[in-house]
Amino acid sequence: MGKTRSRLRKFLFLLNVILWVLLLGVLAVACTPLTRLLLGPLTVQEEVREADLIVVLGGGVNRGRYLNLISSHRLVRGVQLYFEGKAPKILLSGG
Repeated sequence: MGKTRSRLRKFLFLLNVILWVLLLGVLAVACTPLTRLLLGPLTVQEEVREADLIVVLGGGVNRGRYLNLISSHRLVRGVQLYFEGKAPKILLSGG
């Protein structure tokens, strides 16, 4: 019984250390500039060309009255493009 209990304690200690190392590794990747460095090559930045129309897709509302965060960001970006002269008209869709 003594050997089994000792092995179990060693195993649990090793498992605890491994889990902490994994957690710290995930936090290091997710919460540091390392994420931007790793994902940078996957990001595509294209210049927005002029068009006939800017289409802003709806993303829903909160409590039936207010735009949710996604809808707000889309609307603001559409208005920015309009004032940059990228298109003479904006079409807003529901959703």
